[in-house]
Amino acid sequence: MGENAQLPGRAGRRQIDATSHAREAGASAVTRIELAPEIGDDFERIVDHLVSHEVVHAASRLREIVEAIGVLETNPLIGWPAINDKRELVMGRGSHGYVALYRYVERLDTVFVLAVRGQREAGVAR
Repeated sequence: MGENAQLPGRAGRRQIDATSHAREAGASAVTRIELAPEIGDDFERIVDHLVSHEVVHAASRLREIVEAIGVLETNPLIGWPAINDKRELVMGRGSHGYVALYRYVERLDTVFVLAVRGQREAGVAR
């Protein structure tokens, strides 16, 4: 995701500005990514978990998650199909593994990221 991307807060849905990223990559258009307000709570929960387990590079883990979600700008259907027209993007593995639940709305060319969970928390096999 572009350098101007912000981690979501509780104030509401955030839009990821992918324009600068698209220019860097030479693409003419990219899928827009919007994060649900609850994503801020998900990131807080992930950080709390990392801090409680004394993970040294918690901020870099969050950056890895945000960068992985950025893949949806150019590959919105890359995630595994899930129920109710949703998809799951599996990022990393083991203790570094996370899952983003999202919905891609083709007519809007927009990905709506609905939740982010640890793979173990989400029930994904190790």
